[in-house]
Formats: sequence, structure tokens, C-alpha cells
Amino acid sequence: MKLYSIIFIILFYIYSIYGGDEIKFPSLTSTASSLSSGVDIERPILKFPKDRPFKIVQFTDLHYEGLFSGEDLLTQQGQEKILEIENPDFVMLSGDMISGYKSAFVNEEAYKKTWDLFTEPMRKRNIPWAITFGNHDAEGALTGYQMMELDRSYPLSLSQHGPSEAAGNANYVINIQGSNDTAAASYIYIFDSDTPSCGANGAWGCIQPSQIEWFKKQSLLNLQIPSIAFVHVPPIEVVDLWNNFPVYGDFGDMESSCFYTHKYKFVDSLLEQGDIKGLYFGHDHKNDFIGDYKGLSMGYGRKTGYGSYNPKYQQGARVLLIDENPYLITSYIRNNLGEIDQQKLHLPDNQLKAPLHCSKPGDGENEDWQMYLVVFVIVSVFVMFVQYRRTNKKYMPINRPAEMA
Repeated sequence: MKLYSIIFIILFYIYSIYGGDEIKFPSLTSTASSLSSGVDIERPILKFPKDRPFKIVQFTDLHYEGLFSGEDLLTQQGQEKILEIENPDFVMLSGDMISGYKSAFVNEEAYKKTWDLFTEPMRKRNIPWAITFGNHDAEGALTGYQMMELDRSYPLSLSQHGPSEAAGNANYVINIQGSNDTAAASYIYIFDSDTPSCGANGAWGCIQPSQIEWFKKQSLLNLQIPSIAFVHVPPIEVVDLWNNFPVYGDFGDMESSCFYTHKYKFVDSLLEQGDIKGLYFGHDHKNDFIGDYKGLSMGYGRKTGYGSYNPKYQQGARVLLIDENPYLITSYIRNNLGEIDQQKLHLPDNQLKAPLHCSKPGDGENEDWQMYLVVFVIVSVFVMFVQYRRTNKKYMPINRPAEMA
């Protein structure tokens, strides 16, 4: 029994290392009624300026920890610096605004304080924003629906609850009026990749058939005019983009925690409809490359926050400039120090192709440590087993053969 107890203790220790990082909380369903959806709030209208492009700043993976830590304050300072320089027309928060698994996110008050913190740089400058969800936002006490209610309680938020027939909480469209009238000249399509039951299609989230059908209907209703789109988790086509097309930026993670599209055809649907001219995402903190994928501008933002693991280069944001007529998207990275990053050109290289697959939780993380730990456990168990056998053999009664008469 002593041997089995020791093995159990070792296995429990391993679980505490790998399973103890993220803290799961029960959903606070009782708070739903106390969060105002802001139905009667008058909200800003987006409009193309007459004398310049429409400007979007994409903040992604802010990863606020809810503790007013040094990381949270650095993140807010970075937002302040970028917005002070860029003064955009709109800010897109493309998921993982918070690290919902952190111990701070246990009640509505903690969420409200954190939301106040990361929206303050926009509110003080009267800049409207919208959100979508990443895989970590809803890992705390509040659900995606409740966080959407919270975000919509701010008058500058243009976030919307998505339709019930589409998977996820944050599938919606924002209108951008033309510079000379109030008719829609373009749209911002926002997709929620934090959807349940993705299964083999994506361990981190995915876009499901109901969302693609919703998009196709919206696209036709909106007359398929040129538009831009955001999602948190990237589709697998981003690996194909790196391998086979010229891109600017870096594949710092050297893998993508993406979702598969061969079954549900998300990117193919965007290309077939023809109205989405740019698709932008986050999630992979060290990746920041962008390129033209079969006529679709597609790429990562730059990780903005100081929580969770760092980007390869200085934290920052992707800035997107949209010309109204003719419709054209150009972009660059502004880092949190206020500088424009000069992203290097990467050309396709058969010797440096990334594997065409989407990583799963645990892939590439501490692989050496995991290997050494497994070897250590196996050796330790073997040594204890040998010692156990020797100890038992030492005290085992010996049956001597009877002496011959």
C-alpha cells in the first residue's frame, strides 16, 4: 500500500502543476437581471470622414487580470499611448479582453471595475468600440451573454447580442455611413469564435454552420457591399497564407491555435460572397503577420496586453485605414511605445513551411519539461517498485529443503 500511496501523491502533484493554472467558477446566473443591456441608450453612428480614411484600432488579447496589477496598468498605458497618437474613429476589441480564469473574476463588481479600466482610454476620448469574445473571456463567473450586457451598459459601446439562431453571443454587423449621406457605405462584420461543441474542428473555438448561414443572409441583405470582419481565433487558412503567399510580419509561435474550415467552409464562404475584403484576428500572441489571401486581406493584430504570455515584439495594436471610394484597406502596427513597427517581408519558402494543422491545448507548451517529468515519474516508479520487491523478499520466510537422512 505504501508504494501505491507514493505513486498517487506523484500523480496528484503532476495534476496540480498542469491543472491548477486555470480556476473555474460557477456561472453567476443571478446577476443577469442586474446588468443593464442599455436598450434605450443613444449610441454613436460610424461615418466615413470626407477628407481621410476611416480609421480602426484593433486591440487584441488585452488579458486584464482584474487585480489592478502592474500588468493591467501597463496595458492601459499602452492603450492610452496608441489612442493619443492615432485618434481612431472606432476601436475593435477582438477577444480575450480579460483572463477570465484569474481568481479576481468571481463577482459582478470585479468585472465592472475591470471593464471601467480597459474602456477608460476610449471613454475619455469619446471613441466608440465593439467587442467579440475569445476563449478566455467567459472562463470566470460571468457568461458571454452577461458580459455583453455589461459592455452594452456603456453608451459608447456598439456591441450587440447576436441572433439566437447563430452559435455564440457576439455575431453582429455595424453600419458605416457614407461621407456624403446616411446610407451604408460599408459594414463591420463581427464573429464570435467562442462557441460550444466545436469538437475536432477547433480546440480553442470555431465558426459553426449556423454562423456562416447567418453571415450569408446578412451579406445579401446588405447588398454585398465591401466590408471588413473580425474574429478572435484564426482559421487554418492563416497557415496556408504564411506558407504560400507573401506576408509582412512574423510567425513567432511557429504554429497557429486555429480552427479547421474544411468541413464548414468559413473562409471559402467569405471569398464566395465577395464582400469581405479584410479578416483580422488575434489569439496567437507571438504571431502578427498579414497578407493577401486570394483577394482577402487576412492577418493578425498585435497582442496589446501584458497579461498572459508576451508577443515576440513590443505590445501594440493593428491600425486599419479604410478608403471609402474606391474601397481599400491598408494597415500597420503601432506599438505601445508609440512607434510604427517596420514589419519584414516574408516570401514563401519550401524549407520553412509550417505544418498545416491547428494546435491543441498543451501543444508546444513546456514540451521539454513535460518530457523530463514523464521520464522522472517512470524512473521513480520503477526504482520504488524494485525497492518494494527487495524489501518484501528480505522478510519473506525461506523454505529450506529437508536434510537428507
